[in-house]
Amino acid sequence: MSRYKDFDDDYEYEEEYEETPYRRSSRYVEEEEPPYIHKSRYVSDDEPIYAYTKRRNYEYYEEEYEEEDPYIRRPKRPANKKKRKRRKLIAVMFVVEFLLAIVLLGVWYLTSKLEKIEHDPIDRDAIMINNIDDNTKEILSGYKNILLLGSDARNSNVEELGKTEENHTDAMLILSINVNTKETRLVSVYRDMIMRIPIDENNNKVCYNKATEAMYYYGAESTINMLNTNLDLDITDYVLVNWEAVIQLVDAVGGIDGVVIDEEERYWINQYMADTAKNTGRDMDYPLVEETGSVHLNGLQATAYCRIRATQGWDYRRTERQRTVITKIFEKVKKFSPSQINKVLDAVCSNILTSISNSDLISLAMDAPKYQLTKTGGFPFETIDGIANITGLQLVDPVLANNLSYNVSQLHKYLFDVNDYSPSYTVQEISREMADFKYTTYDDDEKEEIYNKKPNEDHSNGEE
Repeated sequence: MSRYKDFDDDYEYEEEYEETPYRRSSRYVEEEEPPYIHKSRYVSDDEPIYAYTKRRNYEYYEEEYEEEDPYIRRPKRPANKKKRKRRKLIAVMFVVEFLLAIVLLGVWYLTSKLEKIEHDPIDRDAIMINNIDDNTKEILSGYKNILLLGSDARNSNVEELGKTEENHTDAMLILSINVNTKETRLVSVYRDMIMRIPIDENNNKVCYNKATEAMYYYGAESTINMLNTNLDLDITDYVLVNWEAVIQLVDAVGGIDGVVIDEEERYWINQYMADTAKNTGRDMDYPLVEETGSVHLNGLQATAYCRIRATQGWDYRRTERQRTVITKIFEKVKKFSPSQINKVLDAVCSNILTSISNSDLISLAMDAPKYQLTKTGGFPFETIDGIANITGLQLVDPVLANNLSYNVSQLHKYLFDVNDYSPSYTVQEISREMADFKYTTYDDDEKEEIYNKKPNEDHSNGEE
């Protein structure tokens, strides 16, 4: 019979083995219970059996056998939970501090860029908002509405952009951002639209004029108040850019693709480029647009494209071109890397005048990748076409809303998804006054003559 026996079988052993030598631990109470022998090894009659009991009872040692027995399973020492928790806490703190350092570095970097922007700290106490119902206030509180303005300034000096009786605003757009979903919508207000313009902060003195004249005669605060009181909005900030900003922004994103133009637009792009290049101090040896259909436009070409007014569709079509350029830029910037974003910031920051604080600009910039531009349109939605003049106003080619109250109701549906919006008393009052206007209209021949007017001809009221 083999001298080795397996403890896992039911064999009855003839010999008894000596009890495993052990030493009682001074730390534990003596127990009569014999030691537990590990069953996973074979043992021989010639050698003592060395095993371990539960560590809480006995502590074994080996006197005769100096080499470690590989068959004996050593008990695991209990882990030090406090040390493990301390190590985890240190690791978490390191990660948090690292991420915080990155965020602070990003904020510092953005702040250094935004310092180049010219700020116009408008008097917010002078901003007028109509007496609207609580439900409308709650809805508007879920949106950030910003006024975007494009100046026709021939001088690229950004410090002079906000001066009155200097420049007109050929582009007026309401940018509405849903603060929860980051969905963004964009509406152009036609520069020639007739609106009631508050001249003083108490709305005691008003006048009716084209929307573009508010900035020219009375400044940014009056322009914001005009839109708020005519459209039941709560705009408190604006951003104003010049031609140079548009040129550099488009060039910074590598130009825009997929702009569809016809022969008439191709002709006018090349015509307006001459005036734009001259007034921004550029070399007159610029590339012309040679093709029609889907084309690529650089900064100078895109800016000239935004300025075109002398075609069928007139100012309505011009605002559509402006929104096309903004949409194309938006689509490209969303896909940009940080280094490309840096190039864009360098291009535009020194050509912007705004009332938005640096902290708010940083907040808007941090959310930029989340923005989704879903709708763009022009306001008013319904107009009285072909008006030559309005009696008593002496204005050329005004745009008059066909029922302002109805258009404002549609605007709130378009921007804020509010159905059956009921305009405030102020809007309804303005709408009634506009309905009483007397005006004359153009015949078809006169319209054609206006459409074909050259860009270098004189235009009253800052027309182009």
